[in-house]
Parts: sequence; structure tokens; C-alpha cells
Amino acid sequence: MEINNVDMAVLPKGKIVAEASIARKLLKDGYKIIDIKPKKDRPRESVFIFEVVPGLVEKVEQYTVERKNKFTKRED
Repeated sequence: MEINNVDMAVLPKGKIVAEASIARKLLKDGYKIIDIKPKKDRPRESVFIFEVVPGLVEKVEQYTVERKNKFTKRED
């Protein structure tokens, strides 16, 4: 998998999720946040670091696509 942005960055112990809406869905699905840090380019905003477990990366990709499709439909 090619990593193009911070949403898809995978750390050795955690996966960074930059969007709060996606992080919220992952929490509801039972995934565990292991850390919260400020965004480097916008320190008043946060990124959420999730524990890497089977299925997490696929779920983030699914929610990312759903989010993009939701905003694409609004522009039509």
C-alpha cells in the first residue's frame, strides 16, 4: 500500500488518524486510541493514534472512502 498522507501513515505501534469523524467511528467499532498528539501543521488540532490490530487499516480506508464520497456528493 502506498502512503500518500497522514491519514494512511502507519507507525510501528500505532496508526495515525487525522480526522476526528473517522476516529469517532473507530472508537464506536471498539478500536483503542493509544495516544493523541497535536497536528504538526495545525497545533490547535489533534491526530489520534490507534493501536494496530487486525482489520484497523481496512476500516480506516473504508471510512476515508465513505467520507470522500459524502463530500463529493455535496459538491454535485
